[in-house]
Amino acid sequence: MKTTWLAAAAVILTATMARAEEPSGSFKLERNGAMIGTVRIETIEGKLVLATHLDDGTERPLARLSAPRTFTYDGQLPSLGLAGVLNGNQVPPADAVWTVELRGALMQSGVWKARVKANGATQFEERLVRMEGKRALLIPQKAYDPTHVNAFKAYANAVSRRYKAMNYDRVDILFGESWAVVFDALKLAEAEHRPYTRMVFIGHGGWDGPIGLGQQVSSESDPENFKVFLDSVRRGTTPDARIFASTCHSGGSDKYEEANAWNNKYRWVDDVALQTGRTVAGPRGKTSTEYTEQHVFAVLEGDGVTRQAIRWASPEGVRNISAKGTLAAAPLLPVEPIYLRPAPTPITPPVIVTDPVTPPVVTEPVVTAPVVTEPVVNLPLGTP
Repeated sequence: MKTTWLAAAAVILTATMARAEEPSGSFKLERNGAMIGTVRIETIEGKLVLATHLDDGTERPLARLSAPRTFTYDGQLPSLGLAGVLNGNQVPPADAVWTVELRGALMQSGVWKARVKANGATQFEERLVRMEGKRALLIPQKAYDPTHVNAFKAYANAVSRRYKAMNYDRVDILFGESWAVVFDALKLAEAEHRPYTRMVFIGHGGWDGPIGLGQQVSSESDPENFKVFLDSVRRGTTPDARIFASTCHSGGSDKYEEANAWNNKYRWVDDVALQTGRTVAGPRGKTSTEYTEQHVFAVLEGDGVTRQAIRWASPEGVRNISAKGTLAAAPLLPVEPIYLRPAPTPITPPVIVTDPVTPPVVTEPVVTAPVVTEPVVNLPLGTP
């Protein structure tokens, strides 16, 4: 009996270690003992990738998982001062296949040893040091009614106090005047090696996301800026970050709205979660920002119950949390396809066909010039 128990315990321990050893998260990148940038290992479009941002502003191509703990770069690495590091000053050929192999025991030390190779030959070694600490970004938004802004800030302050009591290293409150302000804050977090683990929007919203930042950004509304937003989220948050949008309809329609023919099936939180790999949640239907604190901690932290129906989305699945429900009680359902309304068919104005008008033929009068003849003069013979 004891042997069976020990065997079962060993299996559980092995499985736990395997999960802990999964190469994912945010890391500081070091070479020769010096900090040179940051690395994110995360799932993008269902594939585990390694994204490297260097402190000099350059980025390496994405590297995709090609074997256990081995990533292959999509393209050639830029010049990184490789000559003289290893390989006897031999510069790899231009068509070399670059890979990075992760070695070590991350669970014990928080460090991966990264061996970067070209065509299988080691060129240099680096270290990926897991970033520690918890940080939150709270974004009370600009409002139509200026008196609402004070309320949004008050709710942000309440959330801030709770996170500080949970020993968060940093809680930033950013007045959201525009999406550009949010983009800059997230990119600065990446540059300063302090990605956020939590992000909360507080303000007005709709099916296409927060409104108080100006034009809504989603796959349906302003898709170009939506791409910028998604990229900023990947850069400025940790791969395991959790995001809450305390805005109307960010989680889509409620059950009453879904029964209407005019219902919009698009869910902003589902779209953001699927494209960033983060956990994203928000109210279904209309909401009151007064519920912000209660919803943030019930849905992101599993502490308490909700006031209304909430949509919780992640790349692994979605949850529909009922009113007065809990995160733990909501089953994980398969990821749903993102519904986009068909683009309106452009109206082509009818072509007016008219009978062609034949212009009258105008002819110029023919003028006959008079024939002028010289008189014939007969001269007498012998005249010179």
